[in-house]
Amino acid sequence: MKKGPDNMIQIQQYGLQWTVKEKPNQFDDRYVFLKQCSGLVFCGRLNISLLWGPYIFVDSVYLREKYDENNMYVLPTSQWFIAPELEPLCYQFGLFSYIHWYHTLNDGFTFSKKAFKQNRYDDYWRISLTTATGSLEDAEIVADLFHGVQLTTHSPNMYVDILNDKYPFLCVHRDTYKQLPETWTVNNLYSINKESYESYKKRREYLWHSIVEARAQHKPVKITVSRPNTPPVVYTEKAIYGITIPTILPNDNTVSL
Repeated sequence: MKKGPDNMIQIQQYGLQWTVKEKPNQFDDRYVFLKQCSGLVFCGRLNISLLWGPYIFVDSVYLREKYDENNMYVLPTSQWFIAPELEPLCYQFGLFSYIHWYHTLNDGFTFSKKAFKQNRYDDYWRISLTTATGSLEDAEIVADLFHGVQLTTHSPNMYVDILNDKYPFLCVHRDTYKQLPETWTVNNLYSINKESYESYKKRREYLWHSIVEARAQHKPVKITVSRPNTPPVVYTEKAIYGITIPTILPNDNTVSL
């Protein structure tokens, strides 16, 4: 990782060089621009995954590094740019507690299976995150981390429930609960559903691997994007005087995300 001016860092990730730069935004200072070479400009929000660490939740592309709605197009499916080198930016943008609990939970923090109580009306067992972490403030952060890796909304392997709009509980499906050891860690929870989690991660990183493949084959990167109430278009690159810049073309129905 190389540091530059204006909160900018350079990262080698997915086999390519990327630049991450703070995006001026009066509403949320966790947004950054993610740039590949001199062309493609993505935009997303810094976050922390319980399983994979710091990442950028990328949901849009820009024609240039400037906050302007007329300059922005939306991806059909949000993507995760996962990179441990983003951790210094996460600290800088105030995610101290999230980074702390990400490391704590992945470095062997244990939960007790005896602390679970069976839900009366469904197939889930629940554990108080306030009791497990020692404080409501920490419980809320840990709840956010667990919520971020909930695989589905219909019969998930686990989900976070907020009791009385205040106290977070982790609810684990009985099939997963049965496979947990008496003292369990995040790694145990991941291992039980490893195939599903890895499939989820693969979908979230699809775009970056597609870009790598296009670069390797010396082909232009083409991404279907859109704006509200308008037909999809293609976000790609063009060279002007030897400099590659982003551009928009009519949808040719050859790319999708």
